[in-house]
Amino acid sequence: MKSKIFSFISKSNQILFFLVAVGIIVTMLSSVIPHTYAPATVKIKKSTEKKNQKEDPAKMQYHKSFYRHIKDVYIIKVQADTIMRKEILYYASPRLASVSNYDQSEHALVNLIFSKEDRKSYKLLVQDAYIISFGIASDGSTASGKYGLNHFKLEKNIYEIVSNDTNGDELLSTKDKKDFYITNYDGKQMKSILKDISNYELIADNLVLITKKVDKQKQFYLFDVTQEKLKLLDTKI
Repeated sequence: MKSKIFSFISKSNQILFFLVAVGIIVTMLSSVIPHTYAPATVKIKKSTEKKNQKEDPAKMQYHKSFYRHIKDVYIIKVQADTIMRKEILYYASPRLASVSNYDQSEHALVNLIFSKEDRKSYKLLVQDAYIISFGIASDGSTASGKYGLNHFKLEKNIYEIVSNDTNGDELLSTKDKKDFYITNYDGKQMKSILKDISNYELIADNLVLITKKVDKQKQFYLFDVTQEKLKLLDTKI
């Protein structure tokens, strides 16, 4: 009888040791393997306020962080879980933000603030939207590209923005139409360059390659930032 008890205890200890070892291995792997993040989305929800009652902007909780100083301008990132647009609220899922250096954040990037020491600050967008990525004007000594890797000169700021729920799924995400914009280094004189783009990349000094799909076929555009000229490349086969 005693031998059976000792045998049971021995087997139990072996099983317990095995489970502890597995737990340690899983913990070690989780610290080594990089975490994956779902594509950023902004959920759309109808306002709970009365029909003729406007949302109080003070109720919106914004998260501000310093991004970069360029010339006489200080750039502040504005992120949020909820943004207000007319009578509709946009809710951003946690940990799902994308900015120029692929920084993973707890809040979606919804605007940029440009501040000058001797002047009143102002926002890039009149109405908050989902800023997928952007590049700030640079002399080439600091990274300006979408992924924070390209050290090319860039005379103007460039942006990739989702403004509307174009596919009707009640989300603002990369599945919606993305538009390409530029501004001066201080966020002034915003101009729309190309609608419904697929991607873009700064490939040389003041030269951006923009990809766009038309009838399921890829089109490639070269945008000269200095001259503000857009050219469609001939890629016919």
